[in-house]
Amino acid sequence: MPSETIYAGAYVNNDYLQEARKELAKQLAMPDVPPLVWDELVEYNDDLIRHAYPHGDKDEWDDLKRKAREIMRLSSGRVGHKSPPGRLPGEERPTWQLKEEELERSWAFSEYVSRIADTESDVRRFRSRYLGGQTIDPHRGRALLTSPAAAIWPSLEFKVAGFSMLDHTHHVVEDGHDDRGPYSLVEAHDAASGIRKRFKDRRPLQAGAWSVAERAKDALSNSEDAHEVKGWKLLSFPDEEDGIHRVCVKTGSILGELRNLSDKLIQRYPWWESETVWFVLTGATPWVAPVSLQARGIGHSGLFERQFVTIKAEPWVSEKTIRRTYREAQIRLLQGDNRRTKDKQIKLFRFISARIHPCGIYREERAKAAKALMSEWDQENPDDAYGTDTRRFWRDYDRALLLVARPMEAAEQRERERASRERRRRKW
Repeated sequence: MPSETIYAGAYVNNDYLQEARKELAKQLAMPDVPPLVWDELVEYNDDLIRHAYPHGDKDEWDDLKRKAREIMRLSSGRVGHKSPPGRLPGEERPTWQLKEEELERSWAFSEYVSRIADTESDVRRFRSRYLGGQTIDPHRGRALLTSPAAAIWPSLEFKVAGFSMLDHTHHVVEDGHDDRGPYSLVEAHDAASGIRKRFKDRRPLQAGAWSVAERAKDALSNSEDAHEVKGWKLLSFPDEEDGIHRVCVKTGSILGELRNLSDKLIQRYPWWESETVWFVLTGATPWVAPVSLQARGIGHSGLFERQFVTIKAEPWVSEKTIRRTYREAQIRLLQGDNRRTKDKQIKLFRFISARIHPCGIYREERAKAAKALMSEWDQENPDDAYGTDTRRFWRDYDRALLLVARPMEAAEQRERERASRERRRRKW
């Protein structure tokens, strides 16, 4: 009889909990849900587990994943500190696999570096000129970063207009089009003086969670985010969760000056632009992650694909942490299934690929080529002969092709098969 445990006043089947934990780990692209996180979920959020597993819809799973990530952040050693996205698209700086002493060491270093940056003359000058000589709270920081006036006007414009740089408001009056192209007519309002001023905002994109990719420098590199679009400079900043927002800014504007300052700082400090901007405005300490990972790849028209996992780690990070970091990336790329390629599969794959061009193995060609190929194979490999079984011959080749040349597609196919089996099992 399965063992049972009492949680939140109810009996919960331990087998059920273990299966739910495995599924949640898969949904989070992790090898396992950390014990501390799972215990917290079971003790205080068992309703989210029951709603999500096994028959929950996407929204119910999203609720459970969101709560799990929240617990991970709070239990990572620094309440309120988040692990922001990385410098390149797809690069991450995960915290959950770090040992407690590694996380503490990284935060000690991060705080030390931040204290040094506080004394930078450029940082002090910007805060003095635009922020009243001090840092501002997050609400005012986001208001400034999303202000069209701050993105377009230089500081002199604010002085002439009698506007507060930090406490003005704005709204779009209308969208229009003139001989210079489309625009939004914006009205800015300073509550203290009561002054209102209208101007045309011609930026191609409004502040938001978008990015503009540049052409990759070479076949093995990801497309990096562009630094400008249609003559407008781009400034990134963190959103209220774990993502990055961007805003178009004009050179010489307040936010243009902030961008110039962040460019200088990231040349000297191990920071990302978005967190550098946030540090200048709010004083929040950027986390200098001891480990980061990135998965990237190349391919050719569905014929082949090649994926890479890049891990950057400081030399003092433990070998166990590196293994766990790699395993996380591997699970995400291969849907948790790192299937070993058998010797026969590789041998068959090379045998057929050497005799028929990959672009030419269509159904009609297969029927014609099968007899000669199988005869030659059987002579060379009598212990693995196919005889007249052409279906098994091409089935084994197709499986080998996916494993060797298109492993991501192979993983997705296995996941679809697993999901199909699970649906049939539930119906029974």
